[in-house]
Amino acid sequence: MYRVLVTTCGPELHYTRQTPGGRAIWEDFEFIFNQSDVSCDAWVVFESLPEATRAYCHPENVLFISGEPPTLRTYRSDFLRQFRWVLTCHEVAHRGLIARQQSLPWHVGIQFGAECRVALDYDQLSAMSYPEKKRVMSVVISNKATTPGHRQRLEFVRHLKEHLGEALDVFGNGHHPIADKWEAVAPYRFHLALENTAHPHYISEKISDAFLGFSYPFYFGAPNADEYLPRDSFTPIDIFQPQQAIDSVCSGIEQQLDVAHRQQVVDARKLVLDNLNLFPTLVGLLRERMQHGDRQQVWLYPKNQHLQLALRSVGQLLRKCR
Repeated sequence: MYRVLVTTCGPELHYTRQTPGGRAIWEDFEFIFNQSDVSCDAWVVFESLPEATRAYCHPENVLFISGEPPTLRTYRSDFLRQFRWVLTCHEVAHRGLIARQQSLPWHVGIQFGAECRVALDYDQLSAMSYPEKKRVMSVVISNKATTPGHRQRLEFVRHLKEHLGEALDVFGNGHHPIADKWEAVAPYRFHLALENTAHPHYISEKISDAFLGFSYPFYFGAPNADEYLPRDSFTPIDIFQPQQAIDSVCSGIEQQLDVAHRQQVVDARKLVLDNLNLFPTLVGLLRERMQHGDRQQVWLYPKNQHLQLALRSVGQLLRKCR
């Protein structure tokens, strides 16, 4: 069995619950989390490292996955040069760029706080059948207003709420808080899934959570989302064209798109569980690219350790000049 080290700043349970039995195994790949000085076949860093970390693996099998879109985060070239492969929606100059969706972890079925508590795992979600839905539409949105996308999102939800009234329930920080996003998705026929930005290949948990809760999504986000999901499983909207988007939502509710496209939603849900899930994504990428050979000592540094990253870059340049 192949052994893959995963380094992340997030809680391990947030990831491992997306595997059968919570065992952090997918096919013939075993994933271990947030360890140092271990020997492994490949090393994956998700978004960042909490500190400088050492492992022993083939240097060609070191992969970085970005967790935020370009409107919220950038990655310095000296940080990315540590990695042989970079899975991202960012347009970066890197010899190992993989421009695809990043399989961001789901939020439904997990409670964040002082301790991360799992309410629903892969097995439970996979075994579910279509639930009874008594409410019309929901949205989960924070009151963040940092970027133009944040501000437009808040403004759009306000206008839509004026149109739909009690048919739209608004959840999230600054609105109606919830312990588990499942409560804000599963009882609803429709879900409004609004990304921070509409950037190619940036598909977050916002639409994945809608499918996991068997809700038909109206989606603002990646313009190429239909490259990954069945075309009729969601309706794309543009919140920067608010009246057109509101008309689309109201028309979709009236036409009962959740009923007309129920099978497409179920198909998309299956893709979220077994294809777009982080673990099958990693297994597929590593099968294509993983090199076999002697394992070497590899050090990786966080984004904010600029001196160490600069020294590493100089060392790499000197080795090339020999």
